[in-house]
This record gives sequence, structure tokens and C-alpha cells, in this order.
Amino acid sequence: PTATGYSLDYGGVQNFRDIQLSGGVSVDASGEPSGNIQVQARTLQVTEGARIVSFNSGSQPGGSIDVNAAEAVEIRGNGLDTHKENLLIWLVDPFDPGRLRHGFFTLSFGSGAAGDIAINTRSFIARDGAFVEALAWKGRGGNVMLSATDAVDVGRLIMGSFVAQGATAPSGNTIVNTNRFIARDNTQIAAASFGDGRGGDLTLNASESVEVVGTRALPVGNLGGFITGIY
Repeated sequence: PTATGYSLDYGGVQNFRDIQLSGGVSVDASGEPSGNIQVQARTLQVTEGARIVSFNSGSQPGGSIDVNAAEAVEIRGNGLDTHKENLLIWLVDPFDPGRLRHGFFTLSFGSGAAGDIAINTRSFIARDGAFVEALAWKGRGGNVMLSATDAVDVGRLIMGSFVAQGATAPSGNTIVNTNRFIARDNTQIAAASFGDGRGGDLTLNASESVEVVGTRALPVGNLGGFITGIY
């Protein structure tokens, strides 16, 4: 037991099995404040509009999403058009958060901070409109931390910490640790504030190689064109 509920201890577990989320399923700990989500698996697959979300309301800090997968985490969206519904657009033109799919989201609607997102695995793969976002409308953006001991291989992924226009709080930090990093096809990784607060720190540690490929511009609201890159 903890002050806010219970903390699960997996220290005695020798082997985990695979988890597959698909068909629009939502793993949801939203509330005022939002709760924590912890995922333990051998491999985790998120496809077909599924999502893991902790949407925070009110003034208290939001709950975190912690994903631990011994072998791999894979997120697949439904194609490039998914980017028309990503939170970069939401930051300047809010819409129903129920449309945020294909990934992991912590989001704060009130003055409280958005929760952190931490992913620990051997291989991280994201394709075709996938998202890992810690976002705040008024409060501080959450931190995003990805550790993949073997490789990060992504395409059409939007990942990072964001704060909306009109906010005064800073965004959180985005940290990627891996051996090999590959980004292509309109991938954006950022720690950005679109309001008056400062942007966060973005750190990429790749012990072997970094490859960033892709030049096709992607119009996103009134933010202009984005290409594959780190911002």
C-alpha cells in the first residue's frame, strides 16, 4: 500500500507474456487527478486505433504511464492521414481527445502538470501515424523517456512533451537512449512549448549510430511544414 493506493511489485516474476491492444481499445486512468498506468510484458503491440491514456483534470499533477517490455514495444497507426488528428493540431485547435489514438498519451486540461511517460524495452518500433505524447493545455508538459537497449526504429511517429499556445508553464523534457536510432517518413521528436513558457531539453543518446531520413513536408495547422527531424 502507498499513500495513493497500491504499488505492484513484479520482482518475483521470471517471465512475462505478450500483450496486444487493438480494435480501438482504450486503457484509461483519466480523472481529477489522473492515475498511474504500469504495463509489464514480453512484447507490447498497440495497433488498430488502440491507446493507453491518462488524461488529467484539475490542479494536481497527472499520473504517469510506465511501460516495461523485455523484448519489444510496437505501435502502428492507420497511415499518414492519422497525423491530421495529432496533438500538434490540438495545441492550436482543440478537439475531442477521444480522437487521440495509436499510442500513449498523458494530457492535462487544467493547471496541473501532464504525467510522465517512460518506456523501457529492447526494441522500439513505431509506424504509420503512431504517437507518444505528454501534453498540457495550461500546466507543465510531462517528461517522455524512451530507453531501447538495441534499437529505436520509427517512421511517421510524433513523440515528445508539448505545451499549448496561451500557456505560461514550460514543457517537459524528452530523452531517448538506445544503441541504434533510425527515424524516417515525417517523424517528429520534440520538447516544445507553443506558449510563453520555455521548451524542454531534448536528449538523444545513441551509442552506435543515428540515421535521420525524410524530406517530404507535412503541413500541420498554422505551424508550417515539418519534415523528419528532432526539434
